Amino acid sequence: MKPFRILHCPIGNMNVGGIENVIMQIYRNIDRKRFQFDFVVHEKENVYAEEIVSLGGIIYQIPYISVDYKNHCKAFEKILLEHPEYKVIHIHTTYSIMYIDAKIAKKLGRKVIIHSHNSSARGKRKWLHYMYKKKLSDIADYRIACSDIAAAWMFTEESMEKNGITIWKNFIDLEKFQFDLAAREEIRNKYGYNDDNILIGNIARLSYQKNQTLLIKIFAKLYHNYPNFRLIIVGDGEDKDMLKKQVSKLNLDKVVCFTGQQRPEKFLMAMDIFVLTSRYEGFGISLLEAQAAGLPVVAPNFTDKIIKITDAFYEINNYNNINEWEDKIISAYSVKMDREKTFDIVKDSGFDIVSLKNNVNEFYDKLVKN
Repeated sequence: MKPFRILHCPIGNMNVGGIENVIMQIYRNIDRKRFQFDFVVHEKENVYAEEIVSLGGIIYQIPYISVDYKNHCKAFEKILLEHPEYKVIHIHTTYSIMYIDAKIAKKLGRKVIIHSHNSSARGKRKWLHYMYKKKLSDIADYRIACSDIAAAWMFTEESMEKNGITIWKNFIDLEKFQFDLAAREEIRNKYGYNDDNILIGNIARLSYQKNQTLLIKIFAKLYHNYPNFRLIIVGDGEDKDMLKKQVSKLNLDKVVCFTGQQRPEKFLMAMDIFVLTSRYEGFGISLLEAQAAGLPVVAPNFTDKIIKITDAFYEINNYNNINEWEDKIISAYSVKMDREKTFDIVKDSGFDIVSLKNNVNEFYDKLVKN
């Protein structure tokens, strides 16, 4: 019997990022004899492309909806018309612009899952979100969110009360994040960090939401007072050039490293402190990964309380106060972490992939039967 194929539509591409990592964790752990995932992306190069194909998945490339609306819609509709086997379309989004894709899918008689991965947006996107929010809520056959705040952002109360909401916490494959001394030494040697360097790390899309602009300002002050500190920023995004110019203007080129797209595990081993400067998050899976790797964490206090697991989690009360960020980072470094023991604490908190695997398989089973 052939597996039931589900078409996944991320709002971006299948590169290393919070949403993409979650999708891949699900994909790796579902029963692929029963369910198979295929993907719609918007750029030719995707970090996870090789793995997706090795797992039996197919990748389709279409234009970004925000760049070429007309051809995006034509290409997406063409895929669905040519592939009637896709009876379920699983749309992953951060705001309600994906109503357009949902509408096309519904017009062609497909069942639509809307999966919310965030809790806010900026500028025009926020305006568009509120314009389409009710339509997206009403058109969805199934509603999933990574947290309560992500659910409230994406769906109307009326829709959730009438049709229900499923919460899939962003689980991780914990074993990959267990502290590895050899990996720590490998990365630190590769990037030229010695034992005296205190390495602050950030793993996120280089974007307005993640706000590495603030992170670099914080680091500039910290480095002025404590010259042994270093900063490593793992990821890529639309703010890359702007951030590199900011670093050069502050004469920090020798102590700030941009690695580009990388898998996070080894870099977390190399770090001494994980700092997240996001303006908003739906869940903040990088915080969970950092805690699993045994790192002290400094992050804004808006983050969902469910991911504050260890005692070495320092929350910022005044987001724009650089002095508070500096003080909390110094406090975080002063903590003597037993990284293996911290991993056990996170493992016992119930975020392992095994729980998600059971929930996802059960969800898709019921969906197929319906």
